[in-house]
Amino acid sequence: MHFNTYLRVICSFFAACNGDTWSSELGVLSGSAPVMVTNPCKSAPAGTNGAISTMGTLASCAAGALVGCAWLAATVCMAALGPATSAAADSPWTLLAQQAWLLPAAATAGTVGSLLDSFLGATLQQSVLRLSNSVIVSSERARQLVAASKEPADGFKVIAGVDVLSNEGVNVVASSLTALLGVGALLVTA
Repeated sequence: MHFNTYLRVICSFFAACNGDTWSSELGVLSGSAPVMVTNPCKSAPAGTNGAISTMGTLASCAAGALVGCAWLAATVCMAALGPATSAAADSPWTLLAQQAWLLPAAATAGTVGSLLDSFLGATLQQSVLRLSNSVIVSSERARQLVAASKEPADGFKVIAGVDVLSNEGVNVVASSLTALLGVGALLVTA
């Protein structure tokens, strides 16, 4: 496999991870109500799996771009420090120019990874509303509360998704698929 293919896979994977994190953590701060990625006409409580906001989507793009910037900075530093790369004869600035495609690719991977994570979360990860305090919890947490007799079984309402994947499962699938999409994009543009 060509070096750029590995670069695209690794960068796309981490851009997707970072994009998902930033969109989740910053998206909940949005002043506008989020909407479901599967139905943009349907608003959802902040924190619902599959709910997206403009602020969260922009944050995922910025998070991917940050991964791309870090990768480009590392490329320049490695080239400046010595012959650790196969293109050691190139100056750091030549390598930077050759790898500049990575910045928009990483920003795109951050956004796509976050949206893919939201889609999987809306469909294959169950979001449950805890009626006693209107807080979104995972289906696993709801089962734990019912089993511990801390909440009645009818104290929860499923608001999105089916119980197939955990949050961790959604993250692994979305990040891995984004990395594969990065390879596909490289093959199409090559």
